[in-house]
Amino acid sequence: MASKAGLDLWSERWEEGEKMNFHERQPKQYLTEEHIEKLTDGKTGLRFLVPLCGKSPEMKWLVDQGQVVVGIEGVQKPCEEFFKRQQIDYSVADISEIPGGKHFKSDDGRVEIYNCDVLKLESAILGEFDAVFDRGAFVVMDFELRPKYVTLMKSVSKTGCKILLAVQEYDWNERKIKGPPYPVCRKDVETLFGDWCKIEEYSRLDRLKNCPEKFNEKWGPGITSHFRVEYLLEVL
Repeated sequence: MASKAGLDLWSERWEEGEKMNFHERQPKQYLTEEHIEKLTDGKTGLRFLVPLCGKSPEMKWLVDQGQVVVGIEGVQKPCEEFFKRQQIDYSVADISEIPGGKHFKSDDGRVEIYNCDVLKLESAILGEFDAVFDRGAFVVMDFELRPKYVTLMKSVSKTGCKILLAVQEYDWNERKIKGPPYPVCRKDVETLFGDWCKIEEYSRLDRLKNCPEKFNEKWGPGITSHFRVEYLLEVL
């Protein structure tokens, strides 16, 4: 996401997902009441960051739960569609620090989306957050971009901030058709987050067990294991 090519790829993937109704899901599919309790400790009025948010229904659900939400999205179309679909009045302004960047903001100030390259943002623009919901941003950062992305996350996370990090764990060498989502193992998480976060593996789902043909078709034959793993991180 640090280059035009990266944003073009994300845009193409988003359009493909739109055609397949990939974004038509219930808001509690990936963010449940149990997740919310872990992330908020029952508090409201917290600032949530949702990187690479698309038109995620979880953002509206978080607002309805009494939270304040800031999304980041590299493609303009889902930003517009989020506000229209949720029937939220909003305004759009340029991000002066980022040429071509747009800032979508609801009239009540409860939800906003920065439409730009996520890696061009900084804490001076975003501010600080009490919680982060990262369902698909970290895994689309290639191996070279991960440290820069993590540096951004560290700079915008308050002490005590809770981060829900969803990753995909598999053997990169087994994958014939390369590309995102990139694999993330426990060692990767410890290397990048271990010096500033407490790390807890929250859940682990065997995705290959129920639909091996899906991965053979998209990634090529030979994938022997694939897990969706959620980590709950707490900033020290």
